[in-house]
Amino acid sequence: MTERKAKMFQVSSSVARAGAVERSYPPSQGSGKSISVRRPTTKKRGGISASIQEIPLEVMGMIFVMLDQQACATACLVCRRWNSAALDELWRSLPSLVPLFGVLGPLVDTETGRSWDLFKSYAARVRRLTYDDDDEYGAVISTGLIIQAIAVHPGGILPNLRAFFGFGTSLPVNDNAALSAALNTFLKNQSGLLEIRLPYYEIQDPATISAACQASPQLRTFHGEMLDFTKKTFRTALSTFARRSASLRCVRLIRSESEPRGESICLTDIEPMLQLSVAEDIRLWLKCRLELKSTDIQQMGQAWKGLTSLALHSGEPGIPLPHLVTFAQWFPALEQVGIRKYGLDSGGFLDDLFLWETDREDVKLRDRLDAFYRVQEAIKRVD
Repeated sequence: MTERKAKMFQVSSSVARAGAVERSYPPSQGSGKSISVRRPTTKKRGGISASIQEIPLEVMGMIFVMLDQQACATACLVCRRWNSAALDELWRSLPSLVPLFGVLGPLVDTETGRSWDLFKSYAARVRRLTYDDDDEYGAVISTGLIIQAIAVHPGGILPNLRAFFGFGTSLPVNDNAALSAALNTFLKNQSGLLEIRLPYYEIQDPATISAACQASPQLRTFHGEMLDFTKKTFRTALSTFARRSASLRCVRLIRSESEPRGESICLTDIEPMLQLSVAEDIRLWLKCRLELKSTDIQQMGQAWKGLTSLALHSGEPGIPLPHLVTFAQWFPALEQVGIRKYGLDSGGFLDDLFLWETDREDVKLRDRLDAFYRVQEAIKRVD
């Protein structure tokens, strides 16, 4: 061996010894010589192991949150430990029930060929069921299959769900009654919901709201449209929100009618909502006449002291102009306001929420809003 090769061998040997543990084994039967084997060890820097297998699952979950779905799917195939954390992120938020029910096979009601254990393992990972109006998820899940799933899982088909935006699937019109019953049963079994939004679904049964509020003690947000609710049933539905007065912060309701009744809504009809003392965002689209006196506005302001967003959209004649000063006086925390006055400038009288959500430029409407907020600030200085 040349001198240069000898030096290189000595250097490589010393490096190997620095990161290895030497073990001696007894002589083998063949050679009669002892064998020395060096096993690599995990290096530590600052007392922390460099092995990726020792990263806490909570930290791995934070890493997977930053990945897209394709990367998470790839991470599922690395090892069993990564598989669990990556699957949690993949199934955390679904745009529809279609991907979940897809593991069962055909999206129709049948008694055979259902892998409910696999369904349950994925369902437990879902935290948000959103609504994505996309053709990819426009498949039809039969109402019977949804009802069957609820029957098989009496404790809730999505036990860890926190946000529910509807089933997110197209259903035949003649299934409305069955779907309404299934929805009520579903909400009764979801005790951990923080947010309920029902876009593109018309609530026809007050029991739906009652089931949601009764089952979810920490409910913070509720959005829904009530179809053909009479004044009595409307008030009954609002009374159920009072049960969650300590948690509800955002309530957005639409009261729609198949045929106009020509009736009016006054403070007495919406009075149960005054118990929502921690509310920050309240928006009501009544689609009928709203009659409020200045004393009513004062009472609303005293009840909703922390309100930052308020929308009262009603039919003609809307809110009288002098009442705007009363709103500015009793709602000092308002940052966004929407009060409709039909018959004036194409319907928009004072609606900051409309400008804020649509990014529309309306000079006249902006001037009115600026005047409203100047009055609000002037009242604050006087006080």
